[in-house]
Amino acid sequence: MNPPNPQHPGAQGPGGRPPGPAGGAAYPHGGAQGHAAARPAARGANDGLDAIPMKKSSPLLIVAIAAGVVVVGGVVAWSMFGGKKTSAKEVEDLKAKVAASAEGSDMTAKEQLEHIRRTRAAMAKYEQDEKQREAEEAAKKQAEEEAEAKKKAAAAAPGGGPAPVSGAAAKKAADSLDSIGADYASKIGGN
Repeated sequence: MNPPNPQHPGAQGPGGRPPGPAGGAAYPHGGAQGHAAARPAARGANDGLDAIPMKKSSPLLIVAIAAGVVVVGGVVAWSMFGGKKTSAKEVEDLKAKVAASAEGSDMTAKEQLEHIRRTRAAMAKYEQDEKQREAEEAAKKQAEEEAEAKKKAAAAAPGGGPAPVSGAAAKKAADSLDSIGADYASKIGGN
């Protein structure tokens, strides 16, 4: 048997009493009949399914957003209309200071030419040193590549020993081995 449904009109409240005004203690909102009375009659059965659940914004959040907008607006207004205005005399003084610093300090024309000559010489020396360093690196890299190639060639030789010799050198080596073999044979007592 199914348990009693408190929202069903024939359901029994606590103590076997039917729900209603007398059984309202169990249902503080007025029992099962209170549920039906709380719903508007015009709502359909599926209206609750189409609703989007939303949280109501806190008043504090709204006040904080409004304060932020006021601050940003104040900053924009102050930057456009407020602030210190520079006079024409101050602008001329600043231009004169910039022009004086651009001309150079207390150097004469001869000193400026000497300074330019020294700067050019230092730059030429730096470029020469850079080219020399690049040439040294290239030579070192080429030497490493040659050493690597020699290692690979030695590893490729069969037997791990030196490559076989052909021609007159091979015949001379064979004759010397034959003479050594003949010397051993004569000492041991062979022919």
